[in-house]
Amino acid sequence: RNPTSSDLSPVHEGGRIQFRKMESEINRGDGTGGGELGNPSAAAGEDTLSETAGSEVSQTFTSFVAEASQIKELISSLTSVEQNARRVCVIIDKYQEQPQLLDPHLESMIQPLVEHLRDGASLTSPQLFSVCSILYIIAKVRGFKTVIKFFPHNVSDLEPCLALLSAQDAADHEKWEIRYILLLWLAILVIIPFSLDTVDSSNKAAAPGQTANDESVGLIDRIVNVCKTCLSEASKTRDAAAYVLAQLLTRPDMEDSTLVVFLHWSMEQLSSSSSNQFLITGVQSALAHIFKHGARQSMLDKIPIVVGILHEDASATRTSLQRLYTCKLAQRLGLTYLPARVATWRYNRGHRSLLDNLRGKAPGAAAATIEPSEDGGEDEEDDSFVPVEIDYVVDLLLKALQDRDTVVRWSAAKGIGRITARLPRHLGDEVVSAVMDCFASDAPQVNSWHGGCLALAELARRGLLLP
Repeated sequence: RNPTSSDLSPVHEGGRIQFRKMESEINRGDGTGGGELGNPSAAAGEDTLSETAGSEVSQTFTSFVAEASQIKELISSLTSVEQNARRVCVIIDKYQEQPQLLDPHLESMIQPLVEHLRDGASLTSPQLFSVCSILYIIAKVRGFKTVIKFFPHNVSDLEPCLALLSAQDAADHEKWEIRYILLLWLAILVIIPFSLDTVDSSNKAAAPGQTANDESVGLIDRIVNVCKTCLSEASKTRDAAAYVLAQLLTRPDMEDSTLVVFLHWSMEQLSSSSSNQFLITGVQSALAHIFKHGARQSMLDKIPIVVGILHEDASATRTSLQRLYTCKLAQRLGLTYLPARVATWRYNRGHRSLLDNLRGKAPGAAAATIEPSEDGGEDEEDDSFVPVEIDYVVDLLLKALQDRDTVVRWSAAKGIGRITARLPRHLGDEVVSAVMDCFASDAPQVNSWHGGCLALAELARRGLLLP
């Protein structure tokens, strides 16, 4: 049958043109056109066909976001009519199920907005809120890691962005989108490949009692202070502040100075009875992000500062988010203890081919195997690289498998799978046996059974359940 426009993939323009050429060759070779040799005008019309196909691809591309032109028009007049922001947010919000459809238009939508953001000092408060509201909706639908790639990352934007962020009122809970977007912008600015001391126009360190709004405070301390303030908020700004701290403090020039100071401050907040619950959640989130982004060799000597978390009772934590971040931090401490390695004893599914079966090959020719160790089996029994703290990590994760919240059980199951993949075989078998104990109770709990099933599924996915 002749293909219609719905049969053509709009993802790649070259694929559309190639399909059109193939269709043209088929029509010429079916006896009606005489083929390419019998039709000298075929080659002459090839260029025109390519140009037509290219324009059709652009039209098809745009049709997936029918309101693309309307969004761009509303954004262009955003600073004069703030009501346009609400209309743009309603349109973009419809693409949450398939956010990848926005990818061809992200740059054209974000660039005008960030240009307004760079002139944030000249914008009124309603205009700045409208710009940041649209950027937040785009980040929510498509993901902030995709959106911040289109943010400007010039060195000259670092201090103006921080100044604009410091000028915001943290007590204004109705305009938290402004602080959230500025923190996301700051997250990409702090990883510039230059020493931040050379960018700092003040070149001064913070003194006790000084805040981020004090111009006499150094640039690095101002960033840390404003992020500490945002960690105590009960909104998305807390997550963005934790991400900024992870990007900043894991820089090579921060690991032996500012990072150590922040880790000590974090443990003081976690152990203090006067700290509010929102700040504790934010500190735990920041620590989990730091040990996720930090290099293992650099973070090994920082573990003793926060290792006390492994000896705390995670079930005594009040909120599910705090239990979740405790679980995440524990598994990332365990992954920092263990060197990155692929378990040589894992189950290898092998290469099964339906064609081999049809040819009548022996059924054992492509059977599943257990990968042998390159060290002749010595590596499977060598556990000298496994510190004793791993026992505390695994014990905490096993207890988290019985947590009352599914998100905590799921995180614990993934942590058990990741850590077991770096252990020797005999220690991996002990972890599997401990997971099986979740089903051995005379009066099993639903949470324990579900957590055990999640852990077994994660171990099987990684090939850590041997036949």
